[in-house]
Amino acid sequence: MKILLALFIFVNLISLSLQIPIKKDHNLHTFKSIFQNLGAHSSTGCTICKGLVEILHGVGSTGLGEGELINIATKICLKAKIEDNNVCNSVTREFADELWYVLMDAALQPEKICGWIFGDSCLHYVDYFPSWNITIPPRTRPATNSWKTQKSNVNPKKILHFSDTHIDFDYLQGSNAVCNEPLCCRPVNGKAGPNDTAAPKWGFPGNCDANPLLVNNLFNHIALAHEDAEYIYWTGDVPAHNVWNQSREDQIFTVKQATKLLVQYFPHKKVFPALGNHEGAPVNSFPPPYITGQQSLSWLLDTLAEDWTTWLPKDTEETIRRGGFYTVLVEEGFRVISLNMNYGNDGNWWLWINSTDPAGQLQWLADTLYKAEQNNEKVHILGHIPPSGTLLWFRFNYYRIVDRFHDTIAAQFFGHTHHDEFSLFYHSEDTEVPNNIAYIGPSVTTYNNMNPGYRTYDVDGPSTNATWNVINHDTFYAEIQKTDDTHPPEWLHEYNVKEAYGMKDLSPGEWHGLIQRMYNDPELFQIMFKAYRKQYKYDTCDTLKCRRSFLCGMMDGPFKSCDLSAEEYVIFERFRAQASTNC
Repeated sequence: MKILLALFIFVNLISLSLQIPIKKDHNLHTFKSIFQNLGAHSSTGCTICKGLVEILHGVGSTGLGEGELINIATKICLKAKIEDNNVCNSVTREFADELWYVLMDAALQPEKICGWIFGDSCLHYVDYFPSWNITIPPRTRPATNSWKTQKSNVNPKKILHFSDTHIDFDYLQGSNAVCNEPLCCRPVNGKAGPNDTAAPKWGFPGNCDANPLLVNNLFNHIALAHEDAEYIYWTGDVPAHNVWNQSREDQIFTVKQATKLLVQYFPHKKVFPALGNHEGAPVNSFPPPYITGQQSLSWLLDTLAEDWTTWLPKDTEETIRRGGFYTVLVEEGFRVISLNMNYGNDGNWWLWINSTDPAGQLQWLADTLYKAEQNNEKVHILGHIPPSGTLLWFRFNYYRIVDRFHDTIAAQFFGHTHHDEFSLFYHSEDTEVPNNIAYIGPSVTTYNNMNPGYRTYDVDGPSTNATWNVINHDTFYAEIQKTDDTHPPEWLHEYNVKEAYGMKDLSPGEWHGLIQRMYNDPELFQIMFKAYRKQYKYDTCDTLKCRRSFLCGMMDGPFKSCDLSAEEYVIFERFRAQASTNC
């Protein structure tokens, strides 16, 4: 019986950790089905469930439980050939402390887990991710539409955005670029032979991350080509994808090295960071403040508070140390809010203990936006994981906040998927009317199967009554396969959004209209689809069903749904799985 539970836990854990694509909530359904299939009747399954959990707790009380679980899980990983020996032996130990804490001290209690699986016929039903709501201040003034009042700005503010750097300091030219592990191009993969693919000097668009040479080349290019950019949005994921053997010391080293690079290349620019899911050790591990002691997140948050205040005012330290989020009044009438989206991350095991507004972040967000509204400020929200990729009640409350403050939030900026995307938000009372937009920026890393890229935004500000709306943006990339020992990356202008898509402005209504046009204009759609992977040719989407499925992913939130057929939904899930594979 213990093996069945270990199989579920670690197969799903390894799948999540190593980015093996699985459907949303697939792990939860699998967990239930394993137990429910143990007996033909729920009473039998209930008895088995309670007995199994008691056995696990008994093993845990001996002090040998965690080691036993590691041994069982490692054997299953090897026998099922989930990954190679190195990864199987490392990943179970990487996640053991966190998972054992969550399971033994919180989640795996008979009265909870068996009631959750079998319902009230077994024990009182417990929902590990119950509904919750924050308090959103009511309106005290009518909503406004800044796009109707915005005047032409001949001197906009320029903002740089790069995301998902994923610097691999162990990248080794000449090593195997195609290997049996989730991340390649490293010394452990061995030297490439005559029939192997060798890791090139500047990078490889497969299962390899950005090496320091590429990142330095990019930052040097940006420093020279975009001197007019005043602010930088840096939306997380700094460490590489070797998630099966990362330590806290590894993550701190990478974050500090990246901070030094930014200071070196952009000494006079203000940088506004956001926390990615890969900064945790292990990956996706972000215990809320109620977890104290050795398992707490203070090791990372204290480091971020120290490094981020290189650019941020000291008064941001309190919320950074509490939960990895902050707000800054950048200049009169313009505020930046940076969120820790890992408190909604469905791969964050700590949320099994309590997922209700961790660190009070979303209540803080609503209160901060209300104060901004009262002070006539416009706000840019930064984060790493787009809200569509978070737990149900986290994203529902986030959507409620955006719906309420849509005229205060000028734009949102995320990363995480590695793709060039956007997400439209819609009114709760009229689901055909978009009211806000999130820009999902392209990744610097080439992981996996894409070119490196970055973006600049033209923003309406500063001026009297500036809207701080994004009025245009330009995206840049390098064709990594055209580099070699003597030819460094050439950073090319990929597209200007208004010119490429024939948009008169970048209002939510124009973005909605673009989606509608793309349904019936395959050529226009292909411009976007090629930009999705930054011009790297990997897959195709040349049917109406594929277009409908892809474009559905651009319309976000519970207030807007797509009428997809079963076949189209399968395609939709495939695109979402691609994104989760990269993250």
